[in-house]
Amino acid sequence: MQKFVLSLVFAVIAAVLTFTRAFAVTPERETRYEDAIQQLEEPLLQHKSESFYRYMPVVHVSQQDGKVGLMEAGSEYELGFKAFGKFPVTFSMNVGYVGVNNSTVVPLPAKLTATTTDLEITLPFFKVDKTYFRFGASPSLYGDDWNFKPSNFRIPSRYYIINQPNEKFTWILGVAFFPQYETPVLPIAGFIYTPNDKWAINMIPPRPTIVYSVTNKLDLFAEAGFDCDEYEVDYQNTHTEILQYSGNRVGAGVYYQFNKYLEGSLSVGGTFGRQLKYRESLGKVDINNGMYTEFRIVAKI
Repeated sequence: MQKFVLSLVFAVIAAVLTFTRAFAVTPERETRYEDAIQQLEEPLLQHKSESFYRYMPVVHVSQQDGKVGLMEAGSEYELGFKAFGKFPVTFSMNVGYVGVNNSTVVPLPAKLTATTTDLEITLPFFKVDKTYFRFGASPSLYGDDWNFKPSNFRIPSRYYIINQPNEKFTWILGVAFFPQYETPVLPIAGFIYTPNDKWAINMIPPRPTIVYSVTNKLDLFAEAGFDCDEYEVDYQNTHTEILQYSGNRVGAGVYYQFNKYLEGSLSVGGTFGRQLKYRESLGKVDINNGMYTEFRIVAKI
């Protein structure tokens, strides 16, 4: 029975990855959609800081000589408050970094950089009970250096409905827009199911998880994740090109709440389907399957 449950868990995660691999509208944000109802019904003023480091060692690439290794890191500050004392608003600032260790013939930049400012607002959806409309915009800069150019600028946005028919189940449905991306419009869909106080199933991108609470401070979890971003980078010091970075991962880890202000997690797993590709057919690298290790720390006040 346990083997069947585990197989089902990872099958669901794989399905979510297949359907939603490009739905991340803010880098690495662990948005808790089920909090929409709680945010509207209770006072809200929260400061949150979250940072992560993910290491993926050097592995061979497909159909050509050479190897590629990646290191990802990101940090975000988030402020939550209520506009006019009624409507939850979340403002955040995020920086992201991807280090690239490349020995192939494809000219890849040594690093990819991103900075994002995000604003998100939640409103009651007319007079429908336990249903809310959330929308947000993420003015962003994606490049290969911290000296960004105006052409690095993008404004992804998203619009979706959150519904909580009962205390155990929450679902979302909507659409995301990515101006100037190769795929400019994508759906948003997912659900959260908490059958009891021990289990929580979150099938919403960008980080679907299945969590088992051992104690009120210690959790064990299975997780999935994906990358699907576009960066405007310098191509051989001659002109700029769009470099697409995509990939998937599935793993497991442990989460611990040190106190009411600080929590952290450590996870390990496998990576697959990773690719670095120039949009205008100037070369691509298909990275073989590998491993990853991730450490994440969150502070709240």
